[in-house]
Amino acid sequence: MSYYEDLKTLVDNARNECKRKAEEYNKLKAARESKQYNIEYLRQNILPKMDSLSKEIESIKENVRKESKRLSELKKKEVKANEVIKPEELTEDAKLLQNGLILKENDIAGILERNSNNRTMTQLAIRYANEHNLKIDKMYLPDDTSIYDSANGAISKIADWLADEDKYYTPMYNVVFGDNSALKED
Repeated sequence: MSYYEDLKTLVDNARNECKRKAEEYNKLKAARESKQYNIEYLRQNILPKMDSLSKEIESIKENVRKESKRLSELKKKEVKANEVIKPEELTEDAKLLQNGLILKENDIAGILERNSNNRTMTQLAIRYANEHNLKIDKMYLPDDTSIYDSANGAISKIADWLADEDKYYTPMYNVVFGDNSALKED
């Protein structure tokens, strides 16, 4: 599974579990407030169950916090690992970047197009462009910053969701990624 699928599964499962426990808690709370039970029955049956459910919900929240952070850290490490230049990924285009020719923006764009799935060549071409003050179309730039931003943003939104019990009834994926959920991994 991808990072986003793993995160979606994590938060959807937590939402469903929290929703179920919150509904059970609310039934017990209503029973407590109905005044149809004596104080002894409440102390022995209703209140311990409510306390237990409350602790279970907090435990689920804490597990989601930890696991979402762990997933995000794994994704960040994966991105960092891709930043290392790998000699085995050098292509003939590397010679163009190293032979002293003065390349133009369209030359760099061509190298980036030909090597769109080659992280090493993409990095070398971007470095060349930066060193020679050449502009690069954003479509050629790696999407690492959005991965970092979305990972950190997801954790922040999860924390907000966990703090607001009314959101148990909102699909977690919509809370984290928005209703259109356009974030996908390539």
